[in-house]
Amino acid sequence: AQTNIFRSNSIGNYEFCYKYLYYYFTGKYLAENYEANVSEINELLDTLHYNDSAYISIFLSHHTNDDRLLSKLKIVADSLFSSFNEATLSKSELGFFDDQVQLIAEAVLPEANNLPIEERRKRIIEKEKLEELAQLEASRNPEQYDELNDDFSEVTKELRRSFKTVEVLGRIIKNRSGSIKKQELVEIFSFGMNVHLRAMGSFIEIISNPQSQIEVVDFISDIIDKKIKEDGIDPGSEDLKRLSKEIFWGANFTILFGFIHKIVHSLGSKKLLDISEKATATKETPAAHLVNQGILMWYGKTLRIKEIKDIIDGPEFSKTAERILKHQIAEHSKMHQIGFAKLQKLESNLGMSSKRLISERMKAQNR
Repeated sequence: AQTNIFRSNSIGNYEFCYKYLYYYFTGKYLAENYEANVSEINELLDTLHYNDSAYISIFLSHHTNDDRLLSKLKIVADSLFSSFNEATLSKSELGFFDDQVQLIAEAVLPEANNLPIEERRKRIIEKEKLEELAQLEASRNPEQYDELNDDFSEVTKELRRSFKTVEVLGRIIKNRSGSIKKQELVEIFSFGMNVHLRAMGSFIEIISNPQSQIEVVDFISDIIDKKIKEDGIDPGSEDLKRLSKEIFWGANFTILFGFIHKIVHSLGSKKLLDISEKATATKETPAAHLVNQGILMWYGKTLRIKEIKDIIDGPEFSKTAERILKHQIAEHSKMHQIGFAKLQKLESNLGMSSKRLISERMKAQNR
């Protein structure tokens, strides 16, 4: 029978038909022969910005309980973005962003008759399409695809290492939640979360520079101006500047939201709800609250409206953090069945609007 596991390549050597089989068996082999391959494993963990290293390490973490893997990952995690402070998303940190928050699209709640199953199906299809495109691109020219890793800037490499390091740490605490002591689980969760918060801190440091803001907005304006004029349209300078600012601050907001999203899904788990609560409670920052509430919504299937309102009303909770939290709530509401009563509660307590409410307002305005 044809198994499609191995094939013969152009020089007569055998190779795996699918890369994930190579990653799986390499990770399994290294796990079963850890002592003989310590230096190779350490090298893998030091180069997680490479696709091969990252995927092999994920399977390695699944197959081994060797404490040396965790110890090495902690060292790597601690070194990433080590010169930056952890982002807090507080008013004092994001005052410059809060001044522009009106340019960010507001989060909108679905209608009460929303069908989460349809939303999930749509997202699965979109995800599969993206994965197919990525696999097709890699299969067309695998050598060029692998070489791209060498062209990354140092910052990009460190960012990729950060994502994959936290992903491997997350796999460990999810797979071994029953065998690792609670306090150590909290510590590992914190190591992973802090990596992303430091990376976010580095990003905030860049975009908080007023001169950088002006330069990027002007750059966006030039691109839009050229493109629109090619189509025979001459935009007004004020409209052009406003659109450019919306694009700039919208992109920045998406990146901040993406960092929180990455922490939630790399480290969050239904089995680790108490661990994430303990780890985030040690910080008591807006960023930590966003992580905890995100995990509670996605993995705990719970929306603590009163608790969220108290958090938002806190003295150091920035408008930007509030906008991120409301977008998290909107995402949760699309993916889970939210009754009419709860939607009303969200509207009255948090000032969030539903599609129904927006539609009614527009009708009233047009009368």
